[in-house]
Amino acid sequence: MDANGLGMGFLVVGAGFLGAQRAAAVMAARGCRLVAIHDCNEPSAREVAGQHGVRVVPRYADALTWDEVDAVIVATPHSDHYEQVR
Repeated sequence: MDANGLGMGFLVVGAGFLGAQRAAAVMAARGCRLVAIHDCNEPSAREVAGQHGVRVVPRYADALTWDEVDAVIVATPHSDHYEQVR
């Protein structure tokens, strides 16, 4: 739980098949909440975010400063991970 008792807040990076699946899993998990979705393909991000009633973040690094983001799920192709998290 976060300090407000709202559950752990997640940002999902990636709105393809795995990102959509991870977002749904966060929504279904007790003590977790989905805060935002990021994808370089903004229409995909809007679609997944709209399914869950959360916002889209155009630059995921911006969301890392948000108090409500406690964890990040990187759901992108493995070959992209290094550049995304370094």
